[in-house]
Amino acid sequence: MADLEAKLRELLQKLEPTKESIQTVAYYFDFHRRFASVVVRIWGEELFASADAAHKLNLLYLANEVLQTFRKKGDAFLAEFARVLPSCVKHFSDVADDKTKQRAEKTLSVWATRQIYDKEFINCLIATLHNKAKHNPVAFVSAPAVQNAVPLPSHVNDDPVVKPLLVVENCRKEREQAAMAVSKIRAELLTPQIAHTLDFQDPVVQYDLHSAIDAIEHYRAQLEDELKVRAGAMLALSSFCSEEGMSVTEEKLKWCEEEYESLRKAHSTHRPILVADDDEEEDAEGEDEDMHNGNNEKDEQQQQQQRWKTNTTRAHAIS
Repeated sequence: MADLEAKLRELLQKLEPTKESIQTVAYYFDFHRRFASVVVRIWGEELFASADAAHKLNLLYLANEVLQTFRKKGDAFLAEFARVLPSCVKHFSDVADDKTKQRAEKTLSVWATRQIYDKEFINCLIATLHNKAKHNPVAFVSAPAVQNAVPLPSHVNDDPVVKPLLVVENCRKEREQAAMAVSKIRAELLTPQIAHTLDFQDPVVQYDLHSAIDAIEHYRAQLEDELKVRAGAMLALSSFCSEEGMSVTEEKLKWCEEEYESLRKAHSTHRPILVADDDEEEDAEGEDEDMHNGNNEKDEQQQQQQRWKTNTTRAHAIS
């Protein structure tokens, strides 16, 4: 890992404002995407460390190349850059002139146009770039996909019970991810007894400090969102489980039972007639068949009696 960090710093320090140089380093980023958090951290530290505003702009162009070229491979870089961009843009705005800021704004606007990040997040970044931000942009970070988020199937979009519960669950997962970022803050920054010994002119310390502020701000925003979502879910569920909601459901059930009973009676009223007609036809056919069989039996008996009389007469004649 130390070799990777050293190589990354070397590449970033030698980055040139050419398409070939930016693409070369971008492909190196992609090759090490499994270490996206480390790669982006080094990128942020170098942006803070650079004294040249033009070089900082080149680093922003590098981030643009990585995000646009390799975003189809996953959200690893998308999530990591989203966490550090607010502090990096704020630092960039403090050292860049208006012309350089305009170039940076064009890059940020492209991210909104091509839906790499939410427009609200980009607008806040642009406001930060011009020192007009009313809110910390990290509060609007919503582009990184929530890991293991529970999708909302189409058939539960209007479900008064399932939908609020799924929304709460997804919000909880987002909050846990934000809490994980807070847990990675350097312990020295959170310990007053040690913090005063840090060199806050060191670009690495500056970067860590800004990242810590952003992480805590993001965590605070997620907690607020979760409270709102939980309050909404409680209201939805309480409304669903209220006496009024129960009475509405009972009325619908009563209506269904009445309709069912009405249909059942209509069915029982007409169906026996059809059955009776069928039975009568079957009985009539049975009687006709019995009569026919009876006539046949009577004819056969008469024929047998006639044959017996004939045979008897012949027998007397012979004797």
